[in-house]
Amino acid sequence: PLSLHTGQRTLPVRTVDIGDDGALLVSPEALSLKFGVVLTNPSRDRRAFGWVVRCSTGETPGTFEVAIAFIEPSPTFWDDADRG
Repeated sequence: PLSLHTGQRTLPVRTVDIGDDGALLVSPEALSLKFGVVLTNPSRDRRAFGWVVRCSTGETPGTFEVAIAFIEPSPTFWDDADRG
């Protein structure tokens, strides 16, 4: 499980696609473009700072697909098992 911190809220999110430069997430809330966020990976005790580069309605009602770009590449953010 990952958490997306928006400054005022913490949202539980799940991944659709991951990379060293960011991720595509499923979120329970829509977020504005260029909004600054912190993504946390508690299982690896890692944080990555970034911003929202895309937000659209998710496939499941009440969800949103949020694309996050990391400010700096973060190859150690993900566990190797996450990469499939």
